[in-house]
Amino acid sequence: AVDLGALMDHLGIEDAVLVGHSFGGVVGLQYGIRHQERVKGLVLADSRIHSLQPTQSLADQPELQGLESELIAESIEDWQEEPHVGLRLLEELARHKLKNGRLTNRQGFNPFDGMGKGERSARLWLRLLETTTAREDIRASAGLTLDRINTFRKPIVLIYGERSRCIETCRQLRQLLPHSDTIIVPGVG
Repeated sequence: AVDLGALMDHLGIEDAVLVGHSFGGVVGLQYGIRHQERVKGLVLADSRIHSLQPTQSLADQPELQGLESELIAESIEDWQEEPHVGLRLLEELARHKLKNGRLTNRQGFNPFDGMGKGERSARLWLRLLETTTAREDIRASAGLTLDRINTFRKPIVLIYGERSRCIETCRQLRQLLPHSDTIIVPGVG
C-alpha cells in the first residue's frame, strides 16, 4: 500500500479508481482505507482478505479440475490439512511448469501457461516466494481488521467467481460494506 501511494505520487495521480485482483485487491483495500481522499472507488476481483477468511482449504473448492487435481492426487503430502491451498497450488504449478514444460493441453487454470510458455513467470514467482516476504505477506492480515474495513465508504465492486476459493471473503465484505455492488460470475472459480 505504501508502494502504491509512492507510485501514484510519482505519476502525479491525485485520485483514482483502484482495481485489484487477488493480492492486488488486498493492497488496494488497505490503501483505500488509509487514503480514502485519494480513492474514487475500488474494484476487488477474487481477493482473499485474511481477517475475513483466515484459511483457504480444499473444502473451499471441492471441484478441482485438470492439473490442480492431478498435482494433489500425485502428491505424497496431505493437502486436506493445507490452510493456504491457493498459494500452495500456485507454487506447485510453477514447479511443475519448470519441470515438465508446456501444459496447454490440460483442463483448468494455470497462470504459468500461455504467452512465452510461462517458464519466465514460473521462475519469477518461485524467486519471489523464496527471496522476499511475499509468502508471509499473502498470509497476513495486514491490518485489515473488521473494524478498519467497515470504515471504507467509497464505492466498491466485488467480482468473484461462483466457485471461487475466496467466495467467503466476498460474503463477509458484502455484510461489512452493504453499499458494495457484487458481481458473481456463474460457473467459474
